[in-house]
Amino acid sequence: MYPDVAQTKAKEKNRIKWLYKTFRDTVIDGHMTIKRLNLTIDELCYKHPFPDKPFERENSREFILAVKHGDFKKMERLLQNDKFLVYQHDHV
Repeated sequence: MYPDVAQTKAKEKNRIKWLYKTFRDTVIDGHMTIKRLNLTIDELCYKHPFPDKPFERENSREFILAVKHGDFKKMERLLQNDKFLVYQHDHV
């Protein structure tokens, strides 16, 4: 084999190993994040817990006001109905 061809094949093999390791690490990191947040794949895909816009979910405005005022009973009641309210945000 020519030296350039062997060197090119070795570089390509290293690149493939690096891509595989990067992909594997990304998948594992995502899985651990989902596990740490106590979410399932279905919840993540279909319930959309992370909002794109402020006050996206129903009762999110009420929940954020309860948090700002320290009303723990109201926060608890709202979270029992919708556990994804903790991921909501306002304009700030």
